[in-house]
Amino acid sequence: MFDSIPFELPSTVALALVATLGYLVGLGRSKERSEGSARSRSELRRASSVARELERIAWSVRGNISRHHARLAQFKKRIGDLQRRGKDEETLRSLAREAEQILTPTLRLAGQIASAYDRIREQTNHLTNLTASRTDPLTGIANRQLVEESLASQFAAMWRYRTGFAAALFDIDQFHRISDIDGSLHGDRVLQQLAEILTEIARETDLVARFSGQTFMAIMPQTDLEGACYFAERYRQAVHRLHKVTISGGATVALDGDDPGQLLARLEEAVDVARHSGGNAVHRHDGIQIEPIAEPAIPELASC
Repeated sequence: MFDSIPFELPSTVALALVATLGYLVGLGRSKERSEGSARSRSELRRASSVARELERIAWSVRGNISRHHARLAQFKKRIGDLQRRGKDEETLRSLAREAEQILTPTLRLAGQIASAYDRIREQTNHLTNLTASRTDPLTGIANRQLVEESLASQFAAMWRYRTGFAAALFDIDQFHRISDIDGSLHGDRVLQQLAEILTEIARETDLVARFSGQTFMAIMPQTDLEGACYFAERYRQAVHRLHKVTISGGATVALDGDDPGQLLARLEEAVDVARHSGGNAVHRHDGIQIEPIAEPAIPELASC
């Protein structure tokens, strides 16, 4: 029974790390990578984050497997001693109790390995998602398709592992006037600049995307509503300070019983309230009410 436990996981993770490093080297050599582009920075940061997560998983599982293997070796040694000395009833009862004690951590380790494989698969998907089909060609950040895939993944993780996440949505105030007055090329440059600011402010584990024509979105794993509000307000201030344009934003957090449609609906409601209140503001939606935020203090576990 014990010999069938899969001890090959660290090797699998090591191969995944090699593949990740190969991706990083290839990305650095790509002729299409322009210096300072939002796409390159975003891809490098996400790929580096994947490499670190894979390494952390490898060390965690390797340590648990090593301890479990040592305990099994000790158990087998006791069985060998028993065979040489003879089988007395008390020793047999002791071995039976010890075998029962080993069974529980064995099952726990099997669950951890299954969870690790799920997480490796998720991190590998992050690399797979760094493709043109999931990237907005104008700004170089993720597009709506990747947002939908990421939301599905985040909700699956929340339901299975009880991990939470938050999201924020931003709309450029009076964007049609920017394009009408200064031309569509200037409007495109504004979108590119706002995408760069969003990428700079976000953490490596956050997903930033152009959700629609003039709308941007950020998905923030393991972030509460206060952290999302801090992130959104920080972005609003940076946009207004650097580019003299304003944005209306909304922030919310995934709730029990939620689905992607409900979360997006709350975000859009919050943005609409912020826009109709005069713009250049961020509103939060806690699932019950919508209210403005005003330069919140840095929370203890902020998203950035």
